Amino acid sequence: MGRVGPGFHKPDKIFLSPARVKTRLENSVHGSVRAMTGFGPARPDILAGLARARPIIITGLKMLVRPGAFADRLISPPVKISLIIKIMVPHVLDVTVVQAIIAQGGIFSRYFVQRLHMNFGAYDNKLIELKIAHGIGLSLFQKSQNIPWASDLPISVYIFLLKTASEIYKSDLCLKGNDMELFHLYTGGPQTIHYAPLVLAKNFDQIKDLILRFKFIPLPPKSLDNLSENNRQENIVPEEYPPNDGHEKLRQLITIARPILICKDVVNWWKGIGYSEICNDVNDLVMQVALLIMFHPQPSSRWSIPDIKTINARLSELIEVGFQLTYCVILDILLVFEKRSEQIGKILLESFADVKHE
Repeated sequence: MGRVGPGFHKPDKIFLSPARVKTRLENSVHGSVRAMTGFGPARPDILAGLARARPIIITGLKMLVRPGAFADRLISPPVKISLIIKIMVPHVLDVTVVQAIIAQGGIFSRYFVQRLHMNFGAYDNKLIELKIAHGIGLSLFQKSQNIPWASDLPISVYIFLLKTASEIYKSDLCLKGNDMELFHLYTGGPQTIHYAPLVLAKNFDQIKDLILRFKFIPLPPKSLDNLSENNRQENIVPEEYPPNDGHEKLRQLITIARPILICKDVVNWWKGIGYSEICNDVNDLVMQVALLIMFHPQPSSRWSIPDIKTINARLSELIEVGFQLTYCVILDILLVFEKRSEQIGKILLESFADVKHE
């Protein structure tokens, strides 16, 4: 099942990676052109020429197939509409393609529509230049350098998506809302980890409704800067929010990861609507934060080191849901606790060995 939303996800065994989708698309074009022109085996000079003509060639090929067939090929195995938006805008993506993808089971998230609405359209560069010439609007100029991910989306596709969203969500569409912030508040984000479970339990039904009814799904992470690197930074540059590049930043990924550690139902709800990548998207963060909660950087006087059985139970619980204790995760965790290695290093290594059966 596909997913309506911008950007790329790390691929799992079901979804194709962005690079493979792009290669698959280009190979399809190159192969079709060779078949029609009799070029035979592709040569670098020929492929270079085809690459330059790629928008025209793809458009021509799309016209040769029945409506929806182009989308059928791209989403079998399923490929998210986000990949198609990123790869093909503005040359190939049209209402027919988007309509076919949604008809084939694409997840139409209200949060995606909110962010789409926020990032659609381009800045007026002439206006920006004039403001800069008069010594005003520097921040606007700097903002314009980061082109919004949906700035070149065809207007026809934008209108179709808004109309479809309006038909699905009706008066609850809330284009000026932000479901990420709503999720943050519903799950006790502003509270400490000790009080957050109480807030989450109080809002259990609202959280479930946000995911199952409004299909709340985070945008894909651009890159997951692990906690060990962040902990070593003396001056952390504030992150732009909401970001206009179609990806979630670390702050939002933490918003997604923390409730998972409190309530496993959240993961099952996401998987139930087709968001099977949830464990892959926040895997490293969830595993690291789980141990940071157990081995708090500033423990109280009543804190005691958990035993191996307790650690193993917690890690195994997460693994059963779909998370993985990879060697990269282990390395990042050891870096996080580098300054406390003498105190807890041995018990962590013994626990990791037990969980991985090594």
